[in-house]
Amino acid sequence: MRQLAVAVSRHQAAHARSGGIAEQCDYELWRLLDQITVPMGPTGEPTTLRTMLDIYWTDVEPVTAQRAAEDRAEAMMREAPGGQSARFSGVPRARHVGNGKHLA
Repeated sequence: MRQLAVAVSRHQAAHARSGGIAEQCDYELWRLLDQITVPMGPTGEPTTLRTMLDIYWTDVEPVTAQRAAEDRAEAMMREAPGGQSARFSGVPRARHVGNGKHLA
């Protein structure tokens, strides 16, 4: 049941990313995540598949060492100060002079 719910949820997410217009059959499929229930807990209280996906059946991949290193590098780049490098702070920009297209 979990694999089916994850597949339907992935289909919905992929459709949302593509920005396309959903057809009626797509809406009916996605609605099943809110309609079909499974027993949960010692009392067997019915819980929707979407709730199970949101809370218990998370669809995550384990973080690899390479992915962790990439995330650290990206975070470091985002924290870097903006602006011009001190190495190029005294270099003037090229400008047009006179009526021609000559650069000075």
